[in-house]
Amino acid sequence: MCTIGGNAMKTINHILFPTDFSPNAENALPFALELACQFGADITLFHAIEEPYDFSSVVEEYKGKLTKTVENLLQDKVEELKKNSKYGHITIHYAIRIGKVVRAILEETERDEIDFIVMGTQGSANLAKRLFGSHTSDVILYSEVPVFTVPKDAKFEGLEHITFSTDYHEKDVDALDFVAILAEKFYSAISVVHVDEEENFESLIKFKGFRQQVLEETPLHHMNYEMVIGEDFFDGIRDFITIRRSSLLTMTRNDKNIFRKLFESSYSKKLSFYNQIPLLIMV
Repeated sequence: MCTIGGNAMKTINHILFPTDFSPNAENALPFALELACQFGADITLFHAIEEPYDFSSVVEEYKGKLTKTVENLLQDKVEELKKNSKYGHITIHYAIRIGKVVRAILEETERDEIDFIVMGTQGSANLAKRLFGSHTSDVILYSEVPVFTVPKDAKFEGLEHITFSTDYHEKDVDALDFVAILAEKFYSAISVVHVDEEENFESLIKFKGFRQQVLEETPLHHMNYEMVIGEDFFDGIRDFITIRRSSLLTMTRNDKNIFRKLFESSYSKKLSFYNQIPLLIMV
């Protein structure tokens, strides 16, 4: 059994874990299990089977066999986890859907009242797919619930330090309330970081005003607030999480320009840090 930390407040009830049975997906599973363990949440292991364009009887037969194979793999994984001394108490379901992967994930999220998604990333040639995988990228952009993405080189070793990147959006305050609860569960330190081009009177007023607002909204949670000066957001956040050895980078999906830049090849080297640590996108 895992040791429950923090208070008894349950803010994650049901985690969806999409899997393609790849090593990257397998690598992400301990993160989903640890989150479920700490929050007392259920997990649904999920696989989507792409609908073929050919609807001949031969293809239908193949699809039926594939569905059975997938079901056997999911059943085996559920049985394996039930026998695990640490995670065996977690309620684990599985689900299979026919259709486009991203749409199937989003529909399953709504259908099964999912409130949190944990996904592994996939490798590919271009930047967006190399960082997140095309399916993960689209889920991040369109999901109605938080998405926790795990790169292939990340290993679960606790969440000792959480970095929350803010651009002073209103939703950041609500997101920080959840992050504070997450930190209590894992005994994590939290750094709230804003990257600004220069330090001047206006930037300091915004920084202090946001800090005061968060303190009023979440008075029981200790957080460190820091403003990083730099012309480029990704350079600033990369240097910060490298120096602080962050275990998790968290941000909200408010600034769409940030996410568009994730797809630009010029940011490849700047985002190389994401190969090592998970990213939590709050919505």
